[in-house]
Parts: sequence; C-alpha cells; structure tokens
Amino acid sequence: MVGTPARIEGNAIIGCLYGFEHRVDCGVAIPGGTVQTATDGSGLFCGLGNACVPSRGGEQCTNNVVTLCGFGTIRTIDCNALGFTGACSATHCNP
Repeated sequence: MVGTPARIEGNAIIGCLYGFEHRVDCGVAIPGGTVQTATDGSGLFCGLGNACVPSRGGEQCTNNVVTLCGFGTIRTIDCNALGFTGACSATHCNP
C-alpha cells in the first residue's frame, strides 16, 4: 500500500499511514462531514465543503477580521464583535 493513493469507501477515506491501512469515517471525525476532494488536486479530506483546503493555510487578518479555512469552508471571525480589542494575527483574535 505504500505509495497507493487514498480511496473512498462510502463516507470514509482509506489510506496508507506508516505502512498500515488507515480508515477515517468523515461523519464521525466531523459531525456532518463528508469526503471532499481538494480543488487544488492535493487529495481527499474530511470536511463540510471544498471551497478551500484546510491543510494549505491562507489564514489572514484584515481590519480585525480573521479569515480562515474551517473544514473546507471559508470562515470569517470578527474579533471586535466578539469583544476583542487587540489587533488580530493571521490565525486568531488577541485580547
């Protein structure tokens, strides 16, 4: 299985990890999650959509709003609306 690409079985991703077959049931790993195909061709992942690829980063902070990829969907977090007064970083709000 080494070098074998991951495959889909129902709502699970089956792949090889350290020489052993590994199964991830996406609905168990992420409530409501399904198998997603990364739009950049990097493979499969469990998520709620495929508008972005969680493992690719791309987080940013603009006008104290954090934008990030959460489970394959683009999410925004308004730090000021949550009561944070410090400037945000790329990945989180600061007090």
